[in-house]
Amino acid sequence: MLFFKPDKPALYEYVRHDRGPFGAIIIVLIVSAIFLAFQDPEAVLPLLLITPIAALLVWWISSKRTCGMKITEGNLHFHAGRSKKAVPRPLIERVEIKKVDGGADVQMKMMGGTAIDLPPHCQPDLKTLKAALQDNGFVVLMV
Repeated sequence: MLFFKPDKPALYEYVRHDRGPFGAIIIVLIVSAIFLAFQDPEAVLPLLLITPIAALLVWWISSKRTCGMKITEGNLHFHAGRSKKAVPRPLIERVEIKKVDGGADVQMKMMGGTAIDLPPHCQPDLKTLKAALQDNGFVVLMV
Protein backbone atom coordinates (compact mmCIF):
# COMPACT_ATOMS: atom_id res chain seq x y z
CA MET A 1 0.00 0.00 0.00
CA LEU A 2 1.50 3.29 -1.08
CA PHE A 3 1.14 6.21 1.28
CA PHE A 4 1.86 8.81 -1.39
CA LYS A 5 0.99 8.62 -5.07
CA PRO A 6 4.22 7.99 -6.96
CA ASP A 7 5.10 10.88 -9.28
CA LYS A 8 8.86 10.33 -9.21
CA PRO A 9 11.12 8.35 -6.87
CA ALA A 10 11.24 9.78 -3.36
CA LEU A 11 14.46 11.55 -2.44
CA TYR A 12 13.28 11.71 1.17
CA GLU A 13 10.16 10.33 2.80
CA TYR A 14 8.86 10.47 6.36
CA VAL A 15 5.56 8.85 7.31
CA ARG A 16 4.03 8.56 10.76
CA HIS A 17 1.06 6.31 11.44
CA ASP A 18 -0.13 7.44 14.84
CA ARG A 19 -3.02 5.06 15.46
CA GLY A 20 -3.27 5.30 19.22
CA PRO A 21 -5.46 2.76 21.09
CA PHE A 22 -7.88 2.22 18.20
CA GLY A 23 -6.61 -1.26 17.24
CA ALA A 24 -7.18 -2.42 20.81
CA ILE A 25 -10.76 -1.14 20.71
CA ILE A 26 -11.49 -3.18 17.57
CA ILE A 27 -9.97 -6.32 19.13
CA VAL A 28 -12.04 -5.89 22.31
CA LEU A 29 -15.22 -5.53 20.25
CA ILE A 30 -14.50 -8.71 18.28
CA VAL A 31 -13.48 -10.75 21.35
CA SER A 32 -16.55 -9.60 23.28
CA ALA A 33 -18.78 -10.64 20.36
CA ILE A 34 -17.21 -14.12 20.32
CA PHE A 35 -17.48 -14.45 24.11
CA LEU A 36 -21.12 -13.37 24.04
CA ALA A 37 -21.86 -15.92 21.31
CA PHE A 38 -21.05 -18.73 23.75
CA GLN A 39 -23.09 -17.16 26.57
CA ASP A 40 -26.27 -16.19 24.74
CA PRO A 41 -26.45 -17.02 21.02
CA GLU A 42 -29.57 -14.88 20.50
CA ALA A 43 -27.93 -11.72 21.87
CA VAL A 44 -24.90 -12.02 19.63
CA LEU A 45 -26.67 -11.13 16.37
CA PRO A 46 -27.07 -7.41 17.16
CA LEU A 47 -23.48 -7.28 18.39
CA LEU A 48 -22.22 -8.98 15.22
CA LEU A 49 -24.05 -6.35 13.18
CA ILE A 50 -22.70 -3.45 15.26
CA THR A 51 -19.07 -4.67 15.47
CA PRO A 52 -18.15 -4.13 11.77
CA ILE A 53 -19.77 -0.70 11.81
CA ALA A 54 -17.91 0.23 15.00
CA ALA A 55 -14.66 -1.13 13.54
CA LEU A 56 -15.09 1.00 10.39
CA LEU A 57 -15.85 4.06 12.51
CA VAL A 58 -12.77 3.46 14.67
CA TRP A 59 -10.61 2.97 11.53
CA TRP A 60 -12.01 6.20 10.01
CA ILE A 61 -11.22 8.17 13.17
CA SER A 62 -7.72 6.73 13.45
CA SER A 63 -6.86 7.43 9.80
CA LYS A 64 -6.99 11.16 10.55
CA ARG A 65 -3.79 10.83 12.58
CA THR A 66 -1.60 9.57 9.74
CA CYS A 67 0.79 12.20 8.49
CA GLY A 68 4.10 12.73 6.76
CA MET A 69 6.22 14.42 4.16
CA LYS A 70 7.88 13.38 0.91
CA ILE A 71 10.39 15.15 -1.32
CA THR A 72 10.59 14.18 -4.99
CA GLU A 73 12.38 15.78 -7.94
CA GLY A 74 9.23 17.67 -8.86
CA ASN A 75 7.22 18.23 -5.70
CA LEU A 76 7.19 18.62 -1.94
CA HIS A 77 4.30 16.61 -0.49
CA PHE A 78 2.75 17.31 2.92
CA HIS A 79 0.15 15.00 4.39
CA ALA A 80 -1.59 15.81 7.65
CA GLY A 81 -4.72 13.95 8.61
CA ARG A 82 -6.91 13.75 5.53
CA SER A 83 -5.32 16.80 3.95
CA LYS A 84 -2.80 16.00 1.21
CA LYS A 85 -0.90 18.68 -0.67
CA ALA A 86 1.67 18.29 -3.42
CA VAL A 87 3.36 21.56 -4.31
CA PRO A 88 5.66 21.92 -7.34
CA ARG A 89 9.18 22.96 -6.32
CA PRO A 90 9.28 26.17 -8.40
CA LEU A 91 6.32 27.55 -6.43
CA ILE A 92 8.05 27.13 -3.07
CA GLU A 93 9.93 30.24 -2.04
CA ARG A 94 11.26 28.93 1.26
CA VAL A 95 10.48 26.59 4.15
CA GLU A 96 10.26 28.17 7.59
CA ILE A 97 10.78 26.12 10.75
CA LYS A 98 9.66 27.69 14.03
CA LYS A 99 10.40 25.94 17.33
CA VAL A 100 7.29 25.40 19.43
CA ASP A 101 6.45 23.15 22.36
CA GLY A 102 6.38 19.53 21.26
CA GLY A 103 8.34 20.00 18.03
CA ALA A 104 8.27 22.67 15.37
CA ASP A 105 5.83 24.54 13.18
CA VAL A 106 6.87 23.96 9.56
CA GLN A 107 5.44 26.18 6.84
CA MET A 108 6.01 26.16 3.11
CA LYS A 109 5.97 29.78 1.97
CA MET A 110 4.96 29.95 -1.66
CA MET A 111 4.94 32.58 -4.37
CA GLY A 112 1.94 34.82 -3.83
CA GLY A 113 2.12 34.69 -0.03
CA THR A 114 0.20 31.47 0.65
CA ALA A 115 1.52 28.98 3.21
CA ILE A 116 0.97 25.32 3.98
CA ASP A 117 1.53 24.01 7.52
CA LEU A 118 2.82 20.65 8.69
CA PRO A 119 1.72 20.26 12.35
CA PRO A 120 4.30 19.43 15.06
CA HIS A 121 3.08 15.86 15.64
CA CYS A 122 3.67 15.07 11.94
CA GLN A 123 7.38 15.77 11.80
CA PRO A 124 10.64 13.93 12.24
CA ASP A 125 13.25 15.50 14.53
CA LEU A 126 14.36 19.00 13.51
CA LYS A 127 17.90 18.09 12.44
CA THR A 128 16.66 15.35 10.12
CA LEU A 129 13.94 17.58 8.69
CA LYS A 130 16.24 20.54 8.09
CA ALA A 131 19.00 18.37 6.58
CA ALA A 132 16.56 16.59 4.26
CA LEU A 133 15.12 19.87 2.99
CA GLN A 134 18.51 21.52 2.52
CA ASP A 135 20.04 18.44 0.87
CA ASN A 136 17.24 18.58 -1.67
CA GLY A 137 17.68 22.23 -2.59
CA PHE A 138 15.13 24.01 -0.43
CA VAL A 139 15.83 27.31 1.32
CA VAL A 140 15.26 26.62 5.02
CA LEU A 141 14.90 29.40 7.58
CA MET A 142 14.94 28.68 11.31
CA VAL A 143 12.69 31.36 12.76
